Amino acid sequence: MEGQAEASEVGTYVHGYNAEHREFLSVRTAARQADFFLPYLKEGMRLLDCGCGQGAITTGLAAAILPGEAVGIDMGESQIAAAREWAAAKGQQNVRFEVGNLYEIPFPDASFDAVFANTVLEHVDDPGRAMREMRRVLKPGGVVGLADPDYGTLIQEPSTPLSLELRELLLRFSKESGSPFYARNMRRTLLDSGFVRPVSFVQAYGTHTVEDNRFAIEKVQIPSLEALRPRIVQRGLADAARIDAMIADARAWSERPDGFYALMHCAAVAWAP
Repeated sequence: MEGQAEASEVGTYVHGYNAEHREFLSVRTAARQADFFLPYLKEGMRLLDCGCGQGAITTGLAAAILPGEAVGIDMGESQIAAAREWAAAKGQQNVRFEVGNLYEIPFPDASFDAVFANTVLEHVDDPGRAMREMRRVLKPGGVVGLADPDYGTLIQEPSTPLSLELRELLLRFSKESGSPFYARNMRRTLLDSGFVRPVSFVQAYGTHTVEDNRFAIEKVQIPSLEALRPRIVQRGLADAARIDAMIADARAWSERPDGFYALMHCAAVAWAP
């Protein structure tokens, strides 16, 4: 259903595909989220963006490799439809989008010069398996770029009992079908998956103002909780009133002048031998 967390063999996208979270995805750019990867791209490359979402980053990557081609895949059909609309609105001609999952990337061996995935492997239960598929579709000498948060680095203060409960609920579902702490071992997993010469980077994201806090709560945290609401209630983890109380508490936190949120993303590039 629209807005609910979507599950597949690969994993569950816990944030859901609601309008609010799509607005959050739309502000992402290649210049920011792929800053560590852009120096390794060259004109004329063929690039694959895994878990492209609505294509905001993909279109930026496509611009960096002109006249090459960028292809975005995502397991959500609604995301692919949104990505196609996004690219058309931007007038980006060298990009296309297809439904596909990371465990069975729908392209032949050695199809791409570069592969990218931003905040995607955190949602799969076997990042190594996904990386091996990325290596398969890379040409020898091709470059991969990955970036994912490590939720062990999350800071949200001042905390309250309800805010801690909300975070634990979101983390519980992330751990069930995803890998919210794998990113600290990204370089090791790349090596184990057959890549060579991994180079790591750190991306720090956080809020600076009350307006930032409102955006984070309204476009990420609350939509994620709402997407999971049916499963939370069904399992007896919290009733509807308790979830509503968490949402009210989160909104109150977002108005605090001393509220601070930060999360570290681990990133890396590596090469197919």
